[in-house]
Amino acid sequence: MMKRLTTVMLLATVTAPVQAGTILHLEEVGFDLNSQYVARGAIVADRAAVQPTATLSLTNAPVTVDLWGSFVAQDREVFGEVDELDVTATSGLEVPVGSQKFDLSCGLTRYHFTGAPSGAETSHELGLSCAHQSWLAPQIDYYYDIDLLDAHYLQVCCGPEVGLNQSGSLSFSLAPSVAIGDLGQEFGFQDASMAMSASLAWGSMSLSPTFGYSYGSAEQNPDHHGWWGGFGVRFVNE
Repeated sequence: MMKRLTTVMLLATVTAPVQAGTILHLEEVGFDLNSQYVARGAIVADRAAVQPTATLSLTNAPVTVDLWGSFVAQDREVFGEVDELDVTATSGLEVPVGSQKFDLSCGLTRYHFTGAPSGAETSHELGLSCAHQSWLAPQIDYYYDIDLLDAHYLQVCCGPEVGLNQSGSLSFSLAPSVAIGDLGQEFGFQDASMAMSASLAWGSMSLSPTFGYSYGSAEQNPDHHGWWGGFGVRFVNE
């Protein structure tokens, strides 16, 4: 009962700014093709995965809706059960503190595991985030899975980005992170990762090759560390 009440309260917070006549606007659509499906430090499937994504916004409210999926492209008879389709609704605001600015957001994600056995197809997760507006872009994220896992996940990360040309069409970024939690284990170290990516933009389209290393708790997944790579394609609806 408490979990359901928490979900309802967060959903009300996220959707509270929505007014009559609001319509969805497609902001961005694209896909990633990665050598492995890695989620929060765990190698979910050591096979290539196609991960489509789309971001929509509400025309008169600070709410975004993100659609994301992951589909293993190899040995589907073995790894097809980890396929998923997720929907996340997020609302955020900018908070000035003296001369500094922070971005605060809260969200609710519905996970749907298309190949999971009966009773384990869906789960919901609450999310809170605080990011500092600076070049280093430090950020702290908290997630609570309120259904299947009943688990907490706390991540600290940053994402500095460097422009490589004057027009800003070419950039390079790093994204180190470390997390603690109790996903599949007692509360403690969860994972650490480092991702390096470049972004090359042509008009409304961008290409982003990415290379990274993830190290997760062995209690969470026997295949708890490894290198991975991939590339992403995005189209911005201007």
